[in-house]
Amino acid sequence: MTTRIQLFGAFAAAVAIATAGCAGGGTSGSAVPQARSPQSAGIAAPARTNPLAMKSAATTTYGCGATIDPFGLDYAGTSCWAVLALGPTSVSITGPSSVGGHVDMVGIDGTSQFQMSDGTVGGQVDVSTKTTTSVSGPAVISGGLKKGSQYDAAAGQSYQGFLDFAVSEAQAAVSALNAPAATLSVGSSVTLNSTKATLNGRSGRNVVDVQNVVLNSSTATIDAPAGSSVLIRVHGTLSLTGASSIVLAGGISPDSVMFDVVGSGQDVTLTGKSSLAGILFVPSRNVSLSSGVVSGEVIVGGKQLAITSGAQINGWCGCDDQTPAPSPSPTAKPTATPTPKPTATPAPTPKPTPVPTATPKPTATPVPTPTPTATPTACATTTSMAVSARGAIAAPFTKAGC
Repeated sequence: MTTRIQLFGAFAAAVAIATAGCAGGGTSGSAVPQARSPQSAGIAAPARTNPLAMKSAATTTYGCGATIDPFGLDYAGTSCWAVLALGPTSVSITGPSSVGGHVDMVGIDGTSQFQMSDGTVGGQVDVSTKTTTSVSGPAVISGGLKKGSQYDAAAGQSYQGFLDFAVSEAQAAVSALNAPAATLSVGSSVTLNSTKATLNGRSGRNVVDVQNVVLNSSTATIDAPAGSSVLIRVHGTLSLTGASSIVLAGGISPDSVMFDVVGSGQDVTLTGKSSLAGILFVPSRNVSLSSGVVSGEVIVGGKQLAITSGAQINGWCGCDDQTPAPSPSPTAKPTATPTPKPTATPAPTPKPTPVPTATPKPTATPVPTPTPTATPTACATTTSMAVSARGAIAAPFTKAGC
């Protein structure tokens, strides 16, 4: 989620910048004439004292802190919004779909409708005083729903005031984007079916006019160096289906690529998990993202913006334009030859003292059970009395019977 801070003095508009700041490193030169400034609208110039948006006092910033503005969007640009509906527009988020990324703010102006029944918005949703709203089901708006009549104390002004100014910037850019002449030619149409193609840009400004961009299960690559810009004006159909993708290479970032869909005509559609990197600028037509993904910004002025079936809009702040200068390679220090340490003589491993085997105890010899001796029958003892011839009784004697 982004953090709102005060960037203005008298104007004091509420702005959304990434908490890490938006400090791009591209050139501040524009690919097209700049949209009008706050001064030309009768609004005091911003008090550019925000340390997150400023690298030095000499740095020029645009919108909500970006250091480049190649398409003159200023406060309607990528540093302020992921989604900006110029109104009157019906904006619906279902799916579950999401709005997130570096800048995750949604702005809806005019007599519009906002309906959200599922999905998430990482920042807040600012709606005009004339916009009707309906938020239901598991829908989550992390920063809350802000009515135009509400006053942002941190910014010192109403949400409506900032919305009106952002929309006026976008409307001014419509004609400004038609001014520069084409610098590259890609033919009348780009129609790809299960194939690949590459648009090679050069440093500085690249402008392409094309009737149709129709991709089906295909990949188109925009290859241009960092600091350059690519403006693709689509006068007919812009349609991506079957997981098609428009990707970037060479160092250019999404806030430096714009698909300007000119005038009225067919709806702009991204379906079947197709994806596009850049600013999708559609001031006069409907946009349908059905599981499609936009990494950059969506600005729509038609009657409908449908974000459904898991579609994603990932806002892209100008802070990612800076390509850090390569660090000088330090002089390599000679690697010291380490002094070899003597190999320690390993101590002999003591042999374990064998545990003596216990001498088995002798098995006791069983004592034989003695055979019982029959107890002899007692001999009868007979005592006799001897009578001497003289008739005297002699001493008795015993005679054993056995």
